[in-house]
Amino acid sequence: MTSETNNAQPTTEIFGNVGSIGQLRTTKTKGVQVLNLTVAQNVEGQENPNWYEVTIFGPRAARYAQELSKGAFVRVQGPVHTETYPRKNGEGEGSKRVIIARQFGVIRAKKEAAAAS
Repeated sequence: MTSETNNAQPTTEIFGNVGSIGQLRTTKTKGVQVLNLTVAQNVEGQENPNWYEVTIFGPRAARYAQELSKGAFVRVQGPVHTETYPRKNGEGEGSKRVIIARQFGVIRAKKEAAAAS
């Protein structure tokens, strides 16, 4: 589900499973905590999931760095954009969808998500 905000930056809301969780870091200039993670969104009728890189800022970043584990089922809402990068093999460019999490919540922790499957 994607929508437009007043400043014309597209926002999205996804539900999916946490794939990887990066290291919690702190910005040098303002000391804001930042956590990056990946979320796989399964889409009916698609063989492979849609992958998103999600960035969480502030005190929530520290909390989720401790609480989250791979496989947790989460909800993410925020602005989304696409970034391109050169492929490692040097053949063209790849792209990734990035969401800056304005809202983020754990629906089921890993143990609960596995039991519900």
